[in-house]
Amino acid sequence: MKNTYESDYWHRIYHLQDYIESHPTEHFTAEELVKESGFSKYHFHRIFKAMTHESLYQFITRTKMEWAQGLLKHRQDLSITAISFELGFSDSAVFSRSFKTYYGMSPKEFRDGQSTEYLEVQKKKRRIVPQKSNINVECEIKKIDRLKVLYQRKIGAYHELDGYEKILGDIFNYAMTHQMLDTKQSKPLAIYHSNPEIGLEENQRTSIGMIVKEDITENGVSDFGILTIDSGLFAIFTFKIKQNQYREAWDYVYGYWLPKSGFVPRNNFPFEVYLNNPMEDSRNEHHVAIYVPVEKMN
Repeated sequence: MKNTYESDYWHRIYHLQDYIESHPTEHFTAEELVKESGFSKYHFHRIFKAMTHESLYQFITRTKMEWAQGLLKHRQDLSITAISFELGFSDSAVFSRSFKTYYGMSPKEFRDGQSTEYLEVQKKKRRIVPQKSNINVECEIKKIDRLKVLYQRKIGAYHELDGYEKILGDIFNYAMTHQMLDTKQSKPLAIYHSNPEIGLEENQRTSIGMIVKEDITENGVSDFGILTIDSGLFAIFTFKIKQNQYREAWDYVYGYWLPKSGFVPRNNFPFEVYLNNPMEDSRNEHHVAIYVPVEKMN
């Protein structure tokens, strides 16, 4: 049985899905869907993907394609061109490419009856219900003070951040040389400015950096940037994971813990703080803390 908080999350998800399904011809803006869902714009797509195991883009595409199926099958009076306009496509060629990409056949092939076997396979692939993770995790809710970060920005897919170890090494050496390190809290981190479920992977923005002393300013810092993480309430998840389990860790946070917690994400960026060197760990585990800005659910 879902608890009250989890039910509220699912209510928002279902409301948004109902809204999308009732407007199959529309092209939605991100701002419109965020407003309709009631979730924070910084975390909205992560929550949707983690809870439904389907990105928002995939859901919208699937909704349009399922409407297209129905129209192709039951509205023989409508031409394929008419259906493409009915579903908001700019022309029939764009619609046909989208349909074939999704189903592996053209709208004409579907209408002519060459669809049953493929659609049965697709039906079996539907909706995987997210489960509680078995990975090692601890969580605490804590207000943190403002943090200063010495960083370098990287543009590119999150899973292809080659050379981040060198960047961290360069930042550490610079901070050490310029006496910027705080012995109590200076740790390496990564701040994710782009949502991995939307936009182009090559445009994803990451700030790779090191927490430094509070009184550090940009004056005289020429090689790197300085940014501030504002103080506030955070849910802090400490994981011990293998390198290939980062996605599972993030899915646990957004798909399992948050909906049951009584908290919702605040409008700020999440980030990872790295607590050990996996190369020096006997089990090659990554000890990482995921920080998610939160506030109590109303």
